[in-house]
Amino acid sequence: MSSSEQRQVYSLKISLRQSRPSIWRRLHVWSDTTLGQLHEIILITMGWNGSHAHGFEINDVSYGDTTMFDPLLESGLGVTVDEKVTRLYQVARPGTHFCYLYDYGDDWCHDIMVEQVVEQTRGMKVPNCTAGKLACPPDDCGGIWGYKNMLKELKNPESEERDHFLEWLGGSFDPTSFDRRGVNVSLQAFRT
Repeated sequence: MSSSEQRQVYSLKISLRQSRPSIWRRLHVWSDTTLGQLHEIILITMGWNGSHAHGFEINDVSYGDTTMFDPLLESGLGVTVDEKVTRLYQVARPGTHFCYLYDYGDDWCHDIMVEQVVEQTRGMKVPNCTAGKLACPPDDCGGIWGYKNMLKELKNPESEERDHFLEWLGGSFDPTSFDRRGVNVSLQAFRT
């Protein structure tokens, strides 16, 4: 960011692709957030545990953790650019749409839109989750189709799979829950 550019706050909307009803979050982040930092913020905001590889696809360019992947090798998304040195304002402006992919096995694609630049106010906390809907699927549930099947089985008290899922989930799972306050407490570590 040049010295003549002011640090801005971007409003992002993150929607989990193919989730019906939509699982989504809205958050404010600094425009100079690195994509590596944004990955960590998304994990917290969505509710993922961070145990899987990830990447960003922005304007037909792939960004990710180059310590995990050889940046010169072609991946499914293309050559990987280092997310730790790429800042959001360098690759996205208001109106930009891009994909964050989490877990290449389950293939959780998050559609992200930079909605707008938000006016900074005194005492504004950034990053900050301003809204959201529904619980994040649990890691390793088999992608969106596995998640939908799990929800179907959990609703059926006669299902043989129901007890298996409940045990795997630690006893309960409420797909309608979303704890915005808890997310924002966890995001405090990223606030400057």
